[in-house]
Amino acid sequence: MFTNINSMTAHDRYNEALSRIPPPGCGCHPFLLAVVDYGVIANVDADKIFSDIRQAIPQGARRISDREIMDAINKAFSDHHGGTFTPRPRPAPIFHDGKAALQKIIDQGKINNEVDLWEASPIRLWEAP
Repeated sequence: MFTNINSMTAHDRYNEALSRIPPPGCGCHPFLLAVVDYGVIANVDADKIFSDIRQAIPQGARRISDREIMDAINKAFSDHHGGTFTPRPRPAPIFHDGKAALQKIIDQGKINNEVDLWEASPIRLWEAP
């Protein structure tokens, strides 16, 4: 049963993820990283995360190795504490002069002014241009 994720604390999310680990062979491996991410966010110690996951993994088609769990833990700690997220720089604008671009569009069509452009538009923009 899923609970309202907005009202959950980080520890609640971690514990719920632990309880939902699928059996090995049914998506367990990719789910481990999600569980570990919640553990890192909740400031759970790496050894505790390891033992919690080891106990929570249900029987399945194969055995999840300790190394598999440790790799997920190392990746999550590296991602969260190593600052691997780097936002992309904002792309350069396609045009620099909006009035000139508007006039070029008007010149190419049957539109003589902004009112004609507004009337021809299928989407009404109510704010001032």
